[in-house]
Order: sequence, then C-alpha cells, then structure tokens
Amino acid sequence: LNPYVLYYDFHLIFNEGQVWRLFSSFLFFGLFSVDFVFHMYFLIRHCRQLQEGDFRGRPSAFVLMIVFGVSWICFLAPFVLNSHPFLG
Repeated sequence: LNPYVLYYDFHLIFNEGQVWRLFSSFLFFGLFSVDFVFHMYFLIRHCRQLQEGDFRGRPSAFVLMIVFGVSWICFLAPFVLNSHPFLG
C-alpha cells in the first residue's frame, strides 16, 4: 500500500470526493519498524489509561472525545499543515 493514497489533502477530499482521506491519515503511523511498534504501544497504553481513569464507565464519552479531537484536527489542518500530510 502506497502511503500517499492515505494522506490528508483538502483538495482531494472536498473536490474529488476522496472522503477516506479524512480518516486514513490518522491510521497511518509509518511502515512496520521499531518506530511503528512504539507508536502502537503508546497509543494502546494512553487509551487504556484514559478508559480506566477519566472515562471509567463512560465509553460513549471516550468515543465523543476521540471524535471531537479528530474533528478539530481535520478542521485546523488546512490552515496549519505545512510539510507533514499525515495527521496520526
């Protein structure tokens, strides 16, 4: 899979209808390497800490927090995105 099929590009999303780019840019952490393993480890660790701490017994609030964060990043990305087209 070519990573440049996944990156966030405002023009391709809204003019060409390639809506998957809104979400796929958050799911790409690089090719499989030690860096990828560390990204996955810390992602799982921090999500578990949030679910066991601040969002204990409130899974819908956790999902809402994730959706809110993704929405704001997608909204702000066209204004501040300079050289790194992947939002993950």
